[in-house]
Amino acid sequence: MLAVATRDEQHPVRTQANSGVQPGEDERLAAVAEEALEPPIEPHVELQDYLSGEGCLTLRQVEVLDGGQRRRLDEVLRDPRGLSLRLSPLHGPTTRGQRINRSCAPSAAVLNLIIAEAALELVPQGIAKHPAVRNEAKRREVKPTETLLDRSIHHHAMLSLAEDSKRGRPDLVHLTLLSITGTPLYQSGRVKVYIHTHDDRILELKELTRPPKSYARFRDLVQKLLAEEPEDGLISVYRGSITELLRRIGADFVVGLSTQGKTSGLKELAEEISTKRNPVVLIGGFPKGHFTPETAAKMDAMVRIHPDSLDAHVVAARLVYELERVGQVPG
Repeated sequence: MLAVATRDEQHPVRTQANSGVQPGEDERLAAVAEEALEPPIEPHVELQDYLSGEGCLTLRQVEVLDGGQRRRLDEVLRDPRGLSLRLSPLHGPTTRGQRINRSCAPSAAVLNLIIAEAALELVPQGIAKHPAVRNEAKRREVKPTETLLDRSIHHHAMLSLAEDSKRGRPDLVHLTLLSITGTPLYQSGRVKVYIHTHDDRILELKELTRPPKSYARFRDLVQKLLAEEPEDGLISVYRGSITELLRRIGADFVVGLSTQGKTSGLKELAEEISTKRNPVVLIGGFPKGHFTPETAAKMDAMVRIHPDSLDAHVVAARLVYELERVGQVPG
Protein backbone atom coordinates (compact mmCIF):
# COMPACT_ATOMS: atom_id res chain seq x y z
CA MET A 1 0.00 0.00 0.00
CA LEU A 2 1.09 3.56 -0.69
CA ALA A 3 0.26 6.42 1.65
CA VAL A 4 -1.08 9.68 0.23
CA ALA A 5 0.25 12.31 2.60
CA THR A 6 -2.20 15.13 3.27
CA ARG A 7 -2.14 17.89 5.83
CA ASP A 8 -4.39 16.16 8.31
CA GLU A 9 -4.41 12.45 7.49
CA GLN A 10 -3.26 9.71 5.17
CA HIS A 11 -5.45 7.91 2.67
CA PRO A 12 -4.48 4.49 1.31
CA VAL A 13 -3.62 4.29 -2.38
CA ARG A 14 -4.38 1.06 -4.19
CA THR A 15 -1.70 -0.38 -6.43
CA GLN A 16 -1.67 -3.13 -8.98
CA ALA A 17 1.31 -5.46 -9.07
CA ASN A 18 3.24 -5.94 -12.28
CA SER A 19 3.38 -9.67 -12.83
CA GLY A 20 6.30 -9.33 -15.24
CA VAL A 21 8.71 -7.92 -12.64
CA GLN A 22 9.97 -9.69 -9.54
CA PRO A 23 9.35 -7.89 -6.22
CA GLY A 24 12.32 -5.98 -4.87
CA GLU A 25 13.90 -5.41 -8.27
CA ASP A 26 15.59 -2.00 -8.32
CA GLU A 27 14.13 -0.32 -11.36
CA ARG A 28 12.68 3.11 -12.06
CA LEU A 29 9.06 3.62 -11.10
CA ALA A 30 7.03 3.66 -14.32
CA ALA A 31 3.47 4.65 -13.55
CA VAL A 32 0.45 5.85 -15.42
CA ALA A 33 -2.94 6.96 -14.19
CA GLU A 34 -5.99 5.23 -15.57
CA GLU A 35 -8.37 7.50 -17.44
CA ALA A 36 -10.30 9.49 -14.89
CA LEU A 37 -13.99 8.87 -14.43
CA GLU A 38 -16.46 11.70 -14.41
CA PRO A 39 -16.35 13.77 -11.16
CA PRO A 40 -16.72 13.27 -8.30
CA ILE A 41 -13.38 11.49 -8.10
CA GLU A 42 -12.78 8.80 -5.50
CA PRO A 43 -10.27 9.83 -2.79
CA HIS A 44 -7.58 7.57 -4.22
CA VAL A 45 -5.73 7.00 -7.47
CA GLU A 46 -4.69 3.67 -8.89
CA LEU A 47 -1.06 3.27 -9.89
CA GLN A 48 0.19 0.53 -12.17
CA ASP A 49 3.60 -1.12 -12.44
CA TYR A 50 4.76 -0.10 -8.99
CA LEU A 51 8.29 -1.23 -8.20
CA SER A 52 10.09 -0.65 -4.95
CA GLY A 53 13.57 0.84 -4.89
CA GLU A 54 15.23 4.11 -5.70
CA GLY A 55 13.78 6.36 -8.35
CA CYS A 56 11.69 9.40 -8.76
CA LEU A 57 8.42 10.42 -10.37
CA THR A 58 6.67 13.71 -10.84
CA LEU A 59 2.88 13.54 -10.63
CA ARG A 60 0.84 16.26 -12.29
CA GLN A 61 -2.82 16.95 -12.90
CA VAL A 62 -4.15 13.79 -11.26
CA GLU A 63 -7.28 14.81 -9.42
CA VAL A 64 -8.23 13.44 -6.03
CA LEU A 65 -10.62 14.55 -3.32
CA ASP A 66 -9.13 15.73 -0.03
CA GLY A 67 -11.53 16.93 2.63
CA GLY A 68 -14.06 18.07 0.04
CA GLN A 69 -11.47 20.10 -1.87
CA ARG A 70 -10.20 19.09 -5.30
CA ARG A 71 -6.45 18.70 -5.22
CA ARG A 72 -3.79 17.26 -7.48
CA LEU A 73 -0.97 14.82 -6.94
CA ASP A 74 2.03 16.82 -8.01
CA GLU A 75 5.00 15.50 -6.13
CA VAL A 76 6.39 12.15 -5.09
CA LEU A 77 8.53 11.91 -2.00
CA ARG A 78 10.56 8.98 -0.76
CA ASP A 79 11.28 8.47 2.92
CA PRO A 80 12.40 5.51 5.04
CA ARG A 81 8.79 4.36 5.34
CA GLY A 82 8.30 4.17 1.59
CA LEU A 83 6.72 6.27 -1.15
CA SER A 84 4.32 9.08 -0.37
CA LEU A 85 2.45 11.49 -2.60
CA ARG A 86 2.19 15.17 -1.75
CA LEU A 87 -1.04 16.96 -2.58
CA SER A 88 -1.42 20.57 -3.63
CA PRO A 89 -4.52 22.53 -4.75
CA LEU A 90 -5.68 21.83 -8.29
CA HIS A 91 -6.76 24.95 -10.16
CA GLY A 92 -8.35 25.19 -13.55
CA PRO A 93 -10.80 22.82 -15.24
CA THR A 94 -10.02 19.13 -15.14
CA THR A 95 -10.04 16.96 -18.23
CA ARG A 96 -10.57 13.29 -18.89
CA GLY A 97 -7.52 11.19 -19.41
CA GLN A 98 -5.26 13.22 -17.11
CA ARG A 99 -2.14 11.19 -16.63
CA ILE A 100 0.87 10.93 -14.40
CA ASN A 101 3.96 12.53 -15.82
CA ARG A 102 6.68 9.89 -16.12
CA SER A 103 9.51 12.39 -15.72
CA CYS A 104 12.26 11.33 -13.32
CA ALA A 105 13.03 14.92 -12.33
CA PRO A 106 10.69 15.81 -9.46
CA SER A 107 9.81 19.47 -9.05
CA ALA A 108 12.31 21.14 -6.71
CA ALA A 109 11.38 24.76 -7.42
CA VAL A 110 12.25 27.17 -4.62
CA LEU A 111 10.83 30.18 -6.45
CA ASN A 112 8.00 31.07 -8.79
CA LEU A 113 9.13 34.23 -10.57
CA ILE A 114 6.58 36.35 -12.44
CA ILE A 115 7.60 39.12 -14.83
CA ALA A 116 4.42 41.05 -14.13
CA GLU A 117 2.53 43.54 -16.31
CA ALA A 118 5.20 42.94 -18.92
CA ALA A 119 5.51 45.35 -21.84
CA LEU A 120 4.99 42.42 -24.20
CA GLU A 121 1.97 42.44 -26.48
CA LEU A 122 0.85 42.42 -30.10
CA VAL A 123 -0.04 45.69 -31.80
CA PRO A 124 -3.55 46.72 -30.62
CA GLN A 125 -6.26 46.98 -33.25
CA GLY A 126 -6.64 50.70 -32.53
CA ILE A 127 -3.27 51.62 -34.03
CA ALA A 128 -3.00 48.81 -36.62
CA LYS A 129 -3.56 51.27 -39.50
CA HIS A 130 -0.88 53.74 -38.40
CA PRO A 131 1.82 54.14 -41.12
CA ALA A 132 4.61 53.15 -38.72
CA VAL A 133 2.82 49.89 -37.92
CA ARG A 134 1.76 49.08 -41.47
CA ASN A 135 5.19 49.78 -42.96
CA GLU A 136 6.96 47.53 -40.46
CA ALA A 137 4.41 44.74 -40.91
CA LYS A 138 4.71 44.96 -44.69
CA ARG A 139 8.51 44.86 -44.51
CA ARG A 140 8.40 41.72 -42.38
CA GLU A 141 5.46 40.20 -44.30
CA VAL A 142 3.15 39.76 -41.30
CA LYS A 143 -0.23 41.17 -40.36
CA PRO A 144 -0.06 44.47 -38.38
CA THR A 145 -1.97 42.91 -35.47
CA GLU A 146 0.43 39.95 -35.40
CA THR A 147 3.45 42.21 -34.88
CA LEU A 148 5.00 42.82 -31.46
CA LEU A 149 4.40 46.32 -30.17
CA ASP A 150 7.83 47.93 -30.01
CA ARG A 151 8.54 51.45 -28.81
CA SER A 152 11.66 51.75 -30.98
CA ILE A 153 9.52 51.21 -34.11
CA HIS A 154 6.00 52.29 -33.17
CA HIS A 155 6.74 55.31 -30.97
CA HIS A 156 4.47 57.80 -32.75
CA ALA A 157 1.65 55.30 -33.10
CA MET A 158 1.86 54.45 -29.37
CA LEU A 159 1.32 58.03 -28.21
CA SER A 160 -2.44 57.52 -28.48
CA LEU A 161 -2.43 54.39 -26.27
CA ALA A 162 -3.39 54.36 -22.60
CA GLU A 163 -0.36 53.90 -20.31
CA ASP A 164 1.90 54.08 -23.34
CA SER A 165 4.99 54.67 -21.15
CA LYS A 166 4.63 51.14 -19.67
CA ARG A 167 4.18 49.37 -23.01
CA GLY A 168 6.13 48.28 -26.07
CA ARG A 169 9.39 46.98 -24.56
CA PRO A 170 9.80 43.33 -25.56
CA ASP A 171 13.56 43.79 -25.37
CA LEU A 172 13.28 44.41 -21.64
CA VAL A 173 11.45 41.10 -21.17
CA HIS A 174 14.03 39.32 -23.32
CA LEU A 175 16.93 40.61 -21.24
CA THR A 176 15.18 39.63 -18.01
CA LEU A 177 14.54 36.10 -19.25
CA LEU A 178 18.19 35.70 -20.27
CA SER A 179 19.31 36.94 -16.84
CA ILE A 180 17.12 34.36 -15.09
CA THR A 181 17.53 31.32 -17.31
CA GLY A 182 21.31 31.60 -17.47
CA THR A 183 21.72 31.07 -13.72
CA PRO A 184 22.72 27.83 -11.94
CA LEU A 185 19.55 27.98 -9.83
CA TYR A 186 17.32 28.00 -12.90
CA GLN A 187 19.38 25.35 -14.66
CA SER A 188 19.00 23.10 -11.62
CA GLY A 189 15.21 23.27 -12.06
CA ARG A 190 14.51 25.39 -8.99
CA VAL A 191 13.04 28.50 -10.62
CA LYS A 192 9.68 28.48 -12.40
CA VAL A 193 9.17 31.48 -14.70
CA TYR A 194 5.93 33.10 -15.84
CA ILE A 195 5.35 36.23 -17.91
CA HIS A 196 2.15 38.17 -17.27
CA THR A 197 1.56 40.69 -20.03
CA HIS A 198 -0.04 44.11 -20.04
CA ASP A 199 -3.13 42.71 -21.76
CA ASP A 200 -3.55 39.80 -19.30
CA ARG A 201 -1.96 36.90 -21.10
CA ILE A 202 0.26 34.38 -19.35
CA LEU A 203 3.34 32.82 -20.93
CA GLU A 204 4.45 29.84 -18.86
CA LEU A 205 7.91 28.42 -19.42
CA LYS A 206 8.36 24.71 -18.92
CA GLU A 207 11.17 23.89 -16.51
CA LEU A 208 14.68 24.35 -17.96
CA THR A 209 13.39 26.09 -21.11
CA ARG A 210 15.86 28.64 -22.44
CA PRO A 211 14.73 31.53 -24.70
CA PRO A 212 16.66 32.40 -27.90
CA LYS A 213 19.64 34.63 -27.19
CA SER A 214 19.07 36.52 -30.42
CA TYR A 215 16.46 39.25 -29.95
CA ALA A 216 15.24 38.87 -33.54
CA ARG A 217 14.55 35.17 -32.98
CA PHE A 218 12.91 35.93 -29.61
CA ARG A 219 10.67 38.55 -31.24
CA ASP A 220 9.54 36.14 -33.96
CA LEU A 221 8.93 33.37 -31.42
CA VAL A 222 6.84 35.52 -29.10
CA GLN A 223 4.81 36.96 -31.98
CA LYS A 224 3.89 33.44 -33.02
CA LEU A 225 3.09 32.38 -29.44
CA LEU A 226 0.82 35.36 -28.79
CA ALA A 227 -0.95 34.94 -32.11
CA GLU A 228 -1.55 31.19 -31.77
CA GLU A 229 -1.74 30.77 -27.96
CA PRO A 230 -0.50 27.16 -27.82
CA GLU A 231 -1.76 25.19 -24.81
CA ASP A 232 1.35 23.05 -24.52
CA GLY A 233 4.97 23.03 -25.61
CA LEU A 234 8.07 24.57 -24.08
CA ILE A 235 6.15 27.85 -23.66
CA SER A 236 2.38 27.71 -23.23
CA VAL A 237 0.10 30.74 -23.52
CA TYR A 238 -3.30 31.33 -21.93
CA ARG A 239 -5.47 34.24 -20.86
CA GLY A 240 -5.44 35.26 -17.22
CA SER A 241 -4.93 38.03 -14.71
CA ILE A 242 -2.35 38.17 -11.93
CA THR A 243 -5.06 37.05 -9.51
CA GLU A 244 -5.85 33.99 -11.62
CA LEU A 245 -2.18 33.15 -12.06
CA LEU A 246 -1.47 33.32 -8.32
CA ARG A 247 -4.47 31.08 -7.70
CA ARG A 248 -3.20 28.64 -10.31
CA ILE A 249 0.25 28.55 -8.72
CA GLY A 250 -1.16 28.13 -5.21
CA ALA A 251 1.25 30.69 -3.73
CA ASP A 252 1.69 30.83 0.03
CA PHE A 253 3.81 34.01 -0.03
CA VAL A 254 3.71 36.80 -2.64
CA VAL A 255 6.26 39.60 -2.64
CA GLY A 256 6.66 42.39 -5.18
CA LEU A 257 9.92 44.21 -5.85
CA SER A 258 9.27 47.93 -6.28
CA THR A 259 10.71 51.32 -5.36
CA GLN A 260 7.41 51.93 -3.56
CA GLY A 261 8.11 49.09 -1.13
CA LYS A 262 9.75 48.88 2.26
CA THR A 263 13.54 48.91 2.09
CA SER A 264 15.10 45.52 2.72
CA GLY A 265 18.33 43.74 1.91
CA LEU A 266 18.22 41.04 -0.72
CA LYS A 267 19.93 38.59 1.61
CA GLU A 268 17.15 38.95 4.19
CA LEU A 269 14.50 38.64 1.50
CA ALA A 270 16.14 35.52 0.06
CA GLU A 271 16.29 33.93 3.52
CA GLU A 272 12.60 34.61 4.07
CA ILE A 273 11.67 33.24 0.64
CA SER A 274 13.67 30.08 1.32
CA THR A 275 11.45 29.30 4.34
CA LYS A 276 8.23 29.32 2.29
CA ARG A 277 6.62 26.30 0.66
CA ASN A 278 5.52 27.93 -2.61
CA PRO A 279 6.76 31.53 -2.82
CA VAL A 280 6.13 33.96 -5.66
CA VAL A 281 8.16 37.05 -6.51
CA LEU A 282 6.79 39.70 -8.88
CA ILE A 283 9.22 41.81 -10.89
CA GLY A 284 7.85 44.63 -13.02
CA GLY A 285 8.28 43.92 -16.73
CA PHE A 286 7.77 47.54 -17.77
CA PRO A 287 10.24 50.41 -18.32
CA LYS A 288 8.55 53.11 -16.20
CA GLY A 289 5.90 53.44 -13.53
CA HIS A 290 4.69 51.10 -10.82
CA PHE A 291 2.50 48.05 -10.33
CA THR A 292 -1.21 48.69 -10.70
CA PRO A 293 -3.25 48.88 -7.45
CA GLU A 294 -4.93 45.59 -8.42
CA THR A 295 -1.56 43.81 -8.61
CA ALA A 296 -0.21 45.47 -5.46
CA ALA A 297 -3.29 44.34 -3.53
CA LYS A 298 -2.35 40.68 -4.13
CA MET A 299 1.07 41.03 -2.49
CA ASP A 300 1.84 39.95 1.04
CA ALA A 301 4.80 42.34 0.99
CA MET A 302 6.33 44.97 -1.28
CA VAL A 303 10.09 45.36 -0.99
CA ARG A 304 12.61 47.92 -2.21
CA ILE A 305 16.05 46.33 -2.58
CA HIS A 306 18.05 49.41 -3.64
CA PRO A 307 17.81 53.19 -3.13
CA ASP A 308 17.74 53.72 -6.90
CA SER A 309 15.45 52.25 -9.53
CA LEU A 310 17.05 49.21 -11.16
CA ASP A 311 16.32 47.53 -14.49
CA ALA A 312 14.22 44.38 -14.27
CA HIS A 313 17.00 42.12 -15.53
CA VAL A 314 19.39 43.43 -12.85
CA VAL A 315 16.81 42.86 -10.12
CA ALA A 316 16.08 39.33 -11.35
CA ALA A 317 19.76 38.36 -11.56
CA ARG A 318 20.52 39.69 -8.08
CA LEU A 319 17.54 37.95 -6.52
CA VAL A 320 18.38 34.57 -8.05
CA TYR A 321 22.02 34.92 -6.99
CA GLU A 322 21.05 35.57 -3.38
CA LEU A 323 18.78 32.54 -3.42
CA GLU A 324 21.69 30.49 -4.75
CA ARG A 325 23.84 31.65 -1.85
CA VAL A 326 21.14 30.83 0.70
CA GLY A 327 20.65 27.40 -0.85
CA GLN A 328 24.40 26.91 -1.39
CA VAL A 329 23.99 26.26 -5.11
CA PRO A 330 27.38 26.12 -6.86
CA GLY A 331 27.78 28.98 -9.32
